[in-house]
Amino acid sequence: MKHIISALLIFLIASCNGEKANNETIISENSYLVGFWSGEGRFLDTDLDEQIGTVNVKIKINEDYSLSGTIGAAKLDDLRIENANHGFNIYGYLDSKIDPASDLDKKCMILLLVLPEEGRSETISSDANFHLKSNFTFDFGMRVGGVTLSKTNIP
Repeated sequence: MKHIISALLIFLIASCNGEKANNETIISENSYLVGFWSGEGRFLDTDLDEQIGTVNVKIKINEDYSLSGTIGAAKLDDLRIENANHGFNIYGYLDSKIDPASDLDKKCMILLLVLPEEGRSETISSDANFHLKSNFTFDFGMRVGGVTLSKTNIP
């Protein structure tokens, strides 16, 4: 029984530590992602939305395959992008609270960039969701919001 539990634990740890997607591969295969994506988001939790209000979301995807961004007052660090069924997931760590006056203190963000199956290269807008979490695996208290991101060329 002890060996079964150990094997199961090793399997679970290995499955949670998947290899990070390579930004260069994703962006080079989907060059239409390059640009400045921005919009004003709102939280789905009405109390939190009333407390914080709109949240500016900005993601910059560069031709050199680097990503940068902000959500509210927080800068996003160590951004990476992965393919997803709905389009792409963008992962990043927050360097501070999104609103210094709020008690919301999450450390991670996942942005679900939703793109259509056909005509992706012409897409200049995305109805996206963002998840603010304590970690990238499971967070029962994650905070979810929606944002319409508009794409412009990089200035």
